[in-house]
Amino acid sequence: MRVLITGATGFLGTRLVARLIDAGHEVCAVVRASSRTELIAGLGADCRVASLVTGEGLAHALRDVDVVVHAAGGGRNRTTAQMYADNRDTTQCLLDACAGLPLKRFVHVSSLAATGPSQDGAAPADRAPTSHYGRSKAAAEDAVLAVAEQLPVTILRPCAVYGPGDVAMAPLFKLAGKGWLLLPGPGQGTAFVHVQDCISALMATIEQDHPSGRVYGVAERTVRNVELPEIMATATGSTLRVVRIPGLLLRFLGLFWDKAADLSQPWWICESAGLRDDFGWEPQVPVEVGFVETMAWYREEGWV
Repeated sequence: MRVLITGATGFLGTRLVARLIDAGHEVCAVVRASSRTELIAGLGADCRVASLVTGEGLAHALRDVDVVVHAAGGGRNRTTAQMYADNRDTTQCLLDACAGLPLKRFVHVSSLAATGPSQDGAAPADRAPTSHYGRSKAAAEDAVLAVAEQLPVTILRPCAVYGPGDVAMAPLFKLAGKGWLLLPGPGQGTAFVHVQDCISALMATIEQDHPSGRVYGVAERTVRNVELPEIMATATGSTLRVVRIPGLLLRFLGLFWDKAADLSQPWWICESAGLRDDFGWEPQVPVEVGFVETMAWYREEGWV
């Protein structure tokens, strides 16, 4: 198959490009003119310049494509408006460009933030995002599901994705390498998934037929905060001093920092039963092993 990927130069995207090419698929990547494409081009991806803002170049980028994987999206924007533009509006732009095309599948990579947190340690029954990032991701999901009868669509909601090459969790590992572990005050547990397990979930939805409109959580397991110090101590080889960020401080920071609204929640639970039932998917990298691997990579690269 020929698979078009947005966000192909990112942490998840580059690994998906490599896995698809290893599996014998052709890969096209939507990139900006300013994107650093050396890595994915070296892997064999056909890089096609197009805009998810204006739609310019998308018709050419989508030519002769079988599957679209939309993995692009903003989470570090300076303004709320830009966050919705980067998540909701770009998704709608891509869907508009796909209208009428004989695609086999449109896979949208969303986020557990679109689901929202749990208050009691059970998987939430309904979406209730707590941050603008989560709400912008939920709005993008709505746009995808709105065309589920015209286009075969699938939504994946990964939890906290980690692994060698990840930038987002690097500060956590850097501090742990220095003997400190910061935990959000009200936090009780967070779901994690290794990047390679997330990629295998993506590959299942790309390669295996299934009904349109399905939404799948992607997680290895939920790590309770009482477990995390021991897991991180093993990964870093350090004796850790645990510091809890007061919930009141997080709520105050939420006035200026969107991520604080998510960090101030007690539980982040992600249910992957749908992936197991529909595809036989099973995660292969336990967090105890994945954190050791990730920390070793940070040290090899001089990040820690």
